[in-house]
Amino acid sequence: MRFIVIRNVAELKTQTPLPAAEVLAYTKLQIVAGRATIYSIPIAIVLWIYLALPHVYVIDKTSFWFALQLFAPCIYTAFLHEIVHGLAIPTKLTHPDTAFGIHLQGLRSYVFFRPGGRITREQFIWMSILPFIVLTVIPFTLLASGHSLPLWLGLLASINLGLSSLDVMKSVLLLKLPFGAILREE
Repeated sequence: MRFIVIRNVAELKTQTPLPAAEVLAYTKLQIVAGRATIYSIPIAIVLWIYLALPHVYVIDKTSFWFALQLFAPCIYTAFLHEIVHGLAIPTKLTHPDTAFGIHLQGLRSYVFFRPGGRITREQFIWMSILPFIVLTVIPFTLLASGHSLPLWLGLLASINLGLSSLDVMKSVLLLKLPFGAILREE
């Protein structure tokens, strides 16, 4: 596995150029997912607080540690999200074309995971939805079933809901492909 820091879009080369219509369709999907991200995070935070209200707790209520509990999930959730993508298919981690990286583009910077080798439809769907299940669905389910969970976990789950919006949309679109379809050959 390689770790990449990209400062210029030209450094991120695809194996084959995509048709313009596919690039346009993916760009539109990204715009919709961006809106879903913006709307879903505050709604999820309000839902978390509503479910946890009688039992909301923070580890330490002193100002520094309280602020750290509130802002730390904003920083590390994206990295954790991409690590879970990688752990979804552990056999891909050792492939030489597998990459985990950071694309630095000012405020539009992002973290990414790109698996190497052959990818089937089922592998891609599993890899795409696993962070949503592990980092959002499970914490909200535990909270709704009466477990008392810390505030930082609610922030992590809420931010991950926004990060997972594009992954879930791509997975839904891929369900239209036939079972066992190969998305990328080696």
